Amino acid sequence: MATTGTYTAREIITDAYRKIQVVAHDEPMDADQAKTGLRALDRMLKGWQNHGYLLWGVASQSITLNS
Repeated sequence: MATTGTYTAREIITDAYRKIQVVAHDEPMDADQAKTGLRALDRMLKGWQNHGYLLWGVASQSITLNS
């Protein structure tokens, strides 16, 4: 099975809540927890972007053309 390394926001939030023991490993998070986690994730990504981190950067390359 191939691994893409792509995760949904819900998976990231659930993993974070479980890591800090807000949600137990055997129970799902509720709607309020998901909403709060999504807001926190959004603020974190916007903060990183405001600090100049290229979160969705694309590699570029320059080529000099000689005629």
